[in-house]
Amino acid sequence: MAYFDFLIDKGNAPKPIEYIYRLDCVWILNSFDSIPIEKNSIVTDVVQRPNGAGYEFTVKNTGERYQCTYAWSFAENTRENRRRIRIYDKAYHKFLKHQGRITTLYCNIKTLKK
Repeated sequence: MAYFDFLIDKGNAPKPIEYIYRLDCVWILNSFDSIPIEKNSIVTDVVQRPNGAGYEFTVKNTGERYQCTYAWSFAENTRENRRRIRIYDKAYHKFLKHQGRITTLYCNIKTLKK
């Protein structure tokens, strides 16, 4: 019996790797149909599809299996990554707020086109 077999036999198997899914939609397996999902959902069992055609994964809280094309949409579920995601999300929301204000200011400028 190998060392790791012993650990598994004793109930000490390594915990499956969890990822934070950064998008707000998923694609149904073998379909082009997408459905909304809560951003930052925890997913497991991430595997690359045949011929590198994206990834399949299981949403942890529902057990449903979906697919996605983008590897960058899976962030490792670690304390440090969760902290970085919170910082990024906060900065991104500030950016969107300012972007809207800048767009409004720009639209108020009289040009030849207007």
